[in-house]
Amino acid sequence: MSRRLLAGLLLVLGGLAAAATPASTPVPAPVPTMQDWLNHMGQAAKSLNYQGDLVYVHGGEVSNLRLTHVHDGEQEWEHLVKVDGHGAEVLRGGNDVIFRNPKGSATRMSSVPALSRPRKLAQHLSDLQQYYATSISPGSRIAGRAAVRLQLTPRDQDRFGYEFYADKATGLLLKSVMLDQTGKPLEAVSFSDIKIGPAVGLDDYQAARAAEPANHLPPLPAAPAAVAVTGLTHRATHAVSPAPTVASGLPPLLAAPRPPETLAWQLWMPTGFAQLGPVRHKRINGAAIVLATFSDGLTSFSFFSERVATGKLPAENQHQRGATAYVSRQRVAGDKAWLVTVVGELPLSVAQRIADSASLPGVPAPLVASAPVLP
Repeated sequence: MSRRLLAGLLLVLGGLAAAATPASTPVPAPVPTMQDWLNHMGQAAKSLNYQGDLVYVHGGEVSNLRLTHVHDGEQEWEHLVKVDGHGAEVLRGGNDVIFRNPKGSATRMSSVPALSRPRKLAQHLSDLQQYYATSISPGSRIAGRAAVRLQLTPRDQDRFGYEFYADKATGLLLKSVMLDQTGKPLEAVSFSDIKIGPAVGLDDYQAARAAEPANHLPPLPAAPAAVAVTGLTHRATHAVSPAPTVASGLPPLLAAPRPPETLAWQLWMPTGFAQLGPVRHKRINGAAIVLATFSDGLTSFSFFSERVATGKLPAENQHQRGATAYVSRQRVAGDKAWLVTVVGELPLSVAQRIADSASLPGVPAPLVASAPVLP
């Protein structure tokens, strides 16, 4: 073979090899992690405009809700209406939530929206993974939209599991489910129909901004007035202000803040739970109530102690309704008596153990709990 022919053949073969080999190998897109999805869900919930119908199942009861959320570029506006039974209405603007009762008065209170768990989870995921195993998988279609399922399975028997279904296209949370230790749903909230887009909800938002506040509703800071919705019933819990942080006799700017008060009662606590905020004190019908809240970053429960007369000590009680456990226990020391109560999203056996463990110096917990389990 001549030298010229060999050179030509090498050129041809080199050209074929160059054509067969891409100039650069494409780098596959990174697979979104649990943290990525949670961050995406939190941002979508805050920034997108959406409106839809929700079905909420809890404790054997089913409620139908209508949710409108608008972000106008500067602030969030959210309007939640219960559309069946005794209607209910909640309006959220900024960090305030206002509830309107059927007589036309209003209560200003702080609240966590029903679909906000992923936002809390995103903030504490690294810690919570000690107590929950996490997984991501394709989810069933929710409200006609393709979804991704995020699952949290507890590593112990002291807490419930969760499933979150995120819209694959936008990241918006479409469904949230709380599961008991056997995987049975205890609570679920899901969109049955939803619209998402820049123009969604704007008509309601603009109408609300143009409306006069109905029934002398306290105005929301930098938020529109509510559109009146009639017929609702609700028992609102008024927030209790924490203890003052200004030392007596000192100007406010020079006063050192007091550290949060810790609960005097000694309690057994599930792993990962810690006191959330200060101990609160209030009076209800003349009775002194002490309240503390505990959380693992996702689930929370409250502990109440109430001073009562020994001759009027209420009976012990316990029951579970959906995801919420309620357990009360008596404590007596001489002429002093208390009723201690645990309420929260816990398995009943865990709430029982917390309540049974409650003790004060000189007021030990009994060795055996005696309250019957009520349906």
